[in-house]
Amino acid sequence: MVISPTGVRYAPSGDFIVHNDPRLKAGFYYKTPDGLDLFNGLLRDIQISFDYQAVYPNDQIFGDFFLFNGKKYLRAADKNANLKISKEVRFLSDRLKMSGYAEIDNLFNDKWINFGAFERASPADQEKFTTSNFEYIPSTDASGVPILDMAKYRNLPRSVFLGVTVGF
Repeated sequence: MVISPTGVRYAPSGDFIVHNDPRLKAGFYYKTPDGLDLFNGLLRDIQISFDYQAVYPNDQIFGDFFLFNGKKYLRAADKNANLKISKEVRFLSDRLKMSGYAEIDNLFNDKWINFGAFERASPADQEKFTTSNFEYIPSTDASGVPILDMAKYRNLPRSVFLGVTVGF
C-alpha cells in the first residue's frame, strides 16, 4: 500500500516477497608501511586485498534444489574468493607513480551448478548426479544432446588479470 497526498494506492494482486539467501562475507586488506625500507624499499607500497563470500541455499527457492523422484536435494553454498595484489614504484621525486597489479577472480575455481541444465538428463544420470552429491555432472540430456559447459554452471571459472597503472 502506498499512501500519498493524492490518496491510497494498493499494489496489484499477489504478494511481492523479496528474498535474499543467507550469506557470509569476509575481507582482508593490508598495505605495507610507506617507511618500510627493507631490501632497498622492495617491500614498500605493496597492497593485498582478499574477499570471500558464501551464499547458502534455501529449500523454498526453486533454483537452490534439484528435485529427483519427489525428493529435494539442496545445493552446496555458492562460494567465491577474490585476491588482488599491487606494488607501487615511484620515480622522479614521487611525481611519477607506476603500479603493477594482479587480480584473481574466483581464486579457488569454485563451480556453482545450474540445476536447470540437468532436468532433462536421463533418469540414470539424474540418479548418479544426486547420489554423488553433485560431483558427477551429466554431459548429455536423455536424447543424447550435449549439455554445454556454459549451461552447466552459473558462474565463471577462475580469471587472472595483470596490468599496470600510471599516475602523474
